Amino acid sequence: MDEPISRRDFLRHGAFLSGAALAAGASGLAWLRPTDAEAAIMGIGKELRDVLNLETVNQILIEALKRGGDFADLFAEQRFRTSIVLDDQKIDSVTYGYPRGAGVRVFYRKQTGYAFSDEIAYNDLLDAAHVAAAVVQNQGPVQPLDVRARPLQPPFTIAYPAPMMLEATKFNLMRRMDAAARAVDPRIASVRIDYQDEVRDTLVGTSDGIYAIDRQYLVSISISATASSGTNRRTGRSALGGRVGEDYFPKRDPEAVARDAATQAITLLGADPAPAGPMPVVIAPGWGGVLIHESFGHALEGDTIRRGTSLLSGLKGQKIGAPGLRVIDDARWPGGRGSYTVDDEGTPGQRTVLVDGGVLQSYILDRQSAFLLGQRSTGNGRRMSYRQWPLPRMTNTYIDRGTDRRSITAESHRSSQSHDAFG
Repeated sequence: MDEPISRRDFLRHGAFLSGAALAAGASGLAWLRPTDAEAAIMGIGKELRDVLNLETVNQILIEALKRGGDFADLFAEQRFRTSIVLDDQKIDSVTYGYPRGAGVRVFYRKQTGYAFSDEIAYNDLLDAAHVAAAVVQNQGPVQPLDVRARPLQPPFTIAYPAPMMLEATKFNLMRRMDAAARAVDPRIASVRIDYQDEVRDTLVGTSDGIYAIDRQYLVSISISATASSGTNRRTGRSALGGRVGEDYFPKRDPEAVARDAATQAITLLGADPAPAGPMPVVIAPGWGGVLIHESFGHALEGDTIRRGTSLLSGLKGQKIGAPGLRVIDDARWPGGRGSYTVDDEGTPGQRTVLVDGGVLQSYILDRQSAFLLGQRSTGNGRRMSYRQWPLPRMTNTYIDRGTDRRSITAESHRSSQSHDAFG
């Protein structure tokens, strides 16, 4: 596009434009008014409520279970995404996206039928229900419970969601971070900042009577700073964000985050090679959650547990770790990236103790995995988008507080202390 447009006009003219890149500079977009942005975003959920009311959702679920099945659900979502890149001390690109659609799922034991539509339209979703129902070998119709709206208890509230900030405010935030990183040392040669935010509305209707509408806000800012000395170049990285409001940034201090990335780069310029050989590794809070997520959390997800392909299958109630190990998966963590009121199956988000005292207490379950294992969903049914059916996946997973770090390092005469990592 040759000219910048407001978010209101983008939504009015833009249907499914998740790839629309607006190559407008700061001066071209700074004139957006609060009412423009607010009106556009606040209207996202209206189509969900208008098309998928209680009556239409009931009819779609009846169609989905005409041949039988253990469970059926309808999931719809609409997202408004903003992506901004600052590179070489200027706003390089601004991208808006507005993906939306809905899908219908039927599962019968281990079999899953799923069909989706990129249009949120009643007749299209009736067709999707008919296609999804084909997974069942005509066991006879199952009558779903009538869906009804139920009060939702959000884990926390956000007074002024960060995605609702003016574009000019977002640009200013990024420029402040850029300046702070460059001020650390003249050897900082380049800085790149990626800003992304999203407003996501979801609607879930299920054959056991759930009808839930939820709205989620998310913002993520990452910065990479590269230091150069002769032919030696090193890069430091840092990030901030979550499901937060405007008041998050004064508390988190974006400039300090930027300085941290730059300091990493400068430190790496003169860093010695890491010592070789096996040794204990002491992991600092923060990225240790990423490590437990990748090395351990995926093995607890119910789809691999029920298939018996996980190394932790069948070990519930058994000792699998050190006595002080306590692992939590918490969908209600205030401001957490993985937090939500309800998951993508309409089950309330919850705090689940996965490991306590080194003993495996729970798996991470969605409805189908829980059904097949004879257990209850832990509220971890999550979708990449409306085009996929849900899978049991983690929310905010972490190792709970344990032994004081000083006692850990005292026990390790020769150890490596890892404070941060990116990959």
